[in-house]
Amino acid sequence: MDKLISLLIGAGVMVIFGAMVMFYLESGHPDSEIDSWLDAIWWAAATVTTVGYGDLVPVTDAGRIIAIFYMFFGVTVLGISLSVLATR
Repeated sequence: MDKLISLLIGAGVMVIFGAMVMFYLESGHPDSEIDSWLDAIWWAAATVTTVGYGDLVPVTDAGRIIAIFYMFFGVTVLGISLSVLATR
């Protein structure tokens, strides 16, 4: 169970880090919908949990590249979490 807790803490840190990066990249762009810290955290949490509502999307090229990374990160964390739970 320690592995799962460590994984979830790491994922939480990555969500906060991703929100900071996305806010920095997107907040200055005039067409961006991500213009507050809460918007950035909402985007990061929805992307990492693979929900992806689509209500907030990055509009800059750098933001879209980061988004691709976070999509794959979310699927990876989900797969690792399930495998840790399955081996218990």
